[in-house]
Amino acid sequence: SQWWQVRGRLTSQAPLLAAAAEHAEPGSDEWCGARMLLGQAASMLAEPDAALEHYTAVRDALDNPQRLAEPVGRLLMTICLAGRSGAMQQMGRVAEAGDNARRSMDAARQSGFPGLEAIALACLGTVAWEVGDRDGALRLVRQAQAVPGDSAGGLDRALSQFVTMILTETGDLAGAEQACAAGLASCREVGDLANLSGQLWNKVILDLRAGRIGDATADLGELLHIAVQTGLRPVVLIALDCCGHLCAATERPAEAITMWAAASALGGPWPLPYDTRNLAEREELQRNASEQLGPAAARAAGDRGAAM
Repeated sequence: SQWWQVRGRLTSQAPLLAAAAEHAEPGSDEWCGARMLLGQAASMLAEPDAALEHYTAVRDALDNPQRLAEPVGRLLMTICLAGRSGAMQQMGRVAEAGDNARRSMDAARQSGFPGLEAIALACLGTVAWEVGDRDGALRLVRQAQAVPGDSAGGLDRALSQFVTMILTETGDLAGAEQACAAGLASCREVGDLANLSGQLWNKVILDLRAGRIGDATADLGELLHIAVQTGLRPVVLIALDCCGHLCAATERPAEAITMWAAASALGGPWPLPYDTRNLAEREELQRNASEQLGPAAARAAGDRGAAM
């Protein structure tokens, strides 16, 4: 499962993982680990309700004094609560996500495992981002990066991706470019497709802001390839958003509206994964595109995207 995660194959292997989990004793450490991986796979498919169901089953199995007296029980609870926080953020339930992130931090501090606090800090950072606290988000993610101990390489690469995003949004484009280049190199070194997709998202936005249309096109092509290769629904959605930005930057207003409408239709009932990023810029680009086209042509472009 660790290899599947890095290679972007966890979603395609979820049925095999679910079958294996049937052989584990319900409530055991192995059962909890498998259910949390299934929760992660559901999140990668943009099915946060299914993810939350898995994580909640694990939380309920662990939530007794006997299990939480064991170091492994506290470790599993830390990761489980972090997973619940992430699923709730995908569903737009940010206040509950923050509560679970704080509970994850409490469990991490009691666990005795060095480095586990980094997971909870990352969750708290994403919650801060969701409520618009950019400075708080950056502070928390920097704290996570500084936590000593053997934190997972995938977490380090995810944190680097998050730092790049925050720096881009706060206007520190030089810092963002530097963080992005380092993050891309780290992801490519180990073939981490899930985190590579996030850094490519950052790179496309940075390319467009710098007027590097050719680079943006190439990076977006790679991003779309990963989306198809892995089947990660959130990656498909962010790639479509980038298509909208690229079309707007190259003066193709109808195509921009079509791409954003396609992403909205594909996103389903949950908030889109890019809703809290580039919001003012995207709204202005959409408004400008609609004004250039006029009501009838803009409506037709949107209908075309929804039909896709």
